[in-house]
Amino acid sequence: MNKHSLVEIISDRLNMPHDLVCSVINTLADVIADSLLEEERVVIQNFGSFRLWHQASRPVRNPKTGEPMIFQPRNSVKFVPGKHLVDLLNRQADDMESDKA
Repeated sequence: MNKHSLVEIISDRLNMPHDLVCSVINTLADVIADSLLEEERVVIQNFGSFRLWHQASRPVRNPKTGEPMIFQPRNSVKFVPGKHLVDLLNRQADDMESDKA
């Protein structure tokens, strides 16, 4: 699913204009990014949490040439799903397995 699909689905479910839904999604992404830049953890109850992850430099190899290189340190984001989301996904997986049997 991409952003356009997400906007379509939310717009249809809530009967809201696409422009408004798109603006809300953009604002949500901006607020999460701003919070992560401040090194704050972002928790969305029943969904999960986002946190800044500092990746250290490490030796790697160029996959084409095999040449050793150093992967420069950088910041990334880790998402940890909440218990409710994990339970929901596992319940659906269990339902799919029981349908196959």
